[in-house]
Amino acid sequence: MSLPAVQARGKAFLSQNGLRSRPYWPLLSRATILATGTFAKLVMSLPLKYKTTGFEENFLRTFDRCKQQNKGLLTIMNHSSLLDDPFSWGVLPWWKFYVRGGNVRWGLGADNVCFGTPRLILEADECPTVLPIFSHGFDKVIPEDRPDDYSLWKQVGTTVHFGYGQALDENLLAEFRAKWRALVDKEQQGNGSTPLTDLTDNLKFGPEAQKLRSDLARYLRDQVGAVRETMGFPPQNPEFAEPEFWKPEGGCKHVPVMGIVNKLPHHK
Repeated sequence: MSLPAVQARGKAFLSQNGLRSRPYWPLLSRATILATGTFAKLVMSLPLKYKTTGFEENFLRTFDRCKQQNKGLLTIMNHSSLLDDPFSWGVLPWWKFYVRGGNVRWGLGADNVCFGTPRLILEADECPTVLPIFSHGFDKVIPEDRPDDYSLWKQVGTTVHFGYGQALDENLLAEFRAKWRALVDKEQQGNGSTPLTDLTDNLKFGPEAQKLRSDLARYLRDQVGAVRETMGFPPQNPEFAEPEFWKPEGGCKHVPVMGIVNKLPHHK
């Protein structure tokens, strides 16, 4: 469930200061998506190559089912390069997703909107269908720890492999959502007869709420890891599933990519 004040902030953010109400907005939006999708398609087909596993039977069938049910589809994927967003979506059928319109909405990765996946699942009025993806190969072109080394663009012909898993068990996601609803109800009881309209400090920073989000994030990471293993890779480092690992003072400071990221002012 999403509380009213949270919904209001989301709507205000999406309104883009009223720009979305302008008559030219739909046309510009469609044009931007078409241009971005076309460019991604060209990059993934000309200087780079790609192959997919489970694309039709898992991704496309799940997408079509969600569209018929008018239900959200949330994809989760590993991040290893500055190229994976938006070029990962260059594998999508051009006509179905970019020309016809209505099938794609784009949020630039540079806007750093990736920090809250568990919240998208826990707080949505209706739980979205969640599908894990694992990609391998972008790190050979421009890895995240060498963003300024554009000579790596010379890696023409590099093949990027995408693995698409099955949609996650909705019953398991429902269990996480039930625990979140119990926390919200607990806060409502402490609020007396006044309806709860916004996240309290306990729902933001309380140990129960933080543990619930961390447990869900760990489950999601494990599902991406499961797709990774079906592609022939060894199991991921179990430390990656621990929130403490990704703190600046945690184990990630010994990882080349995160060692650089943790030195950035905005990360500190």
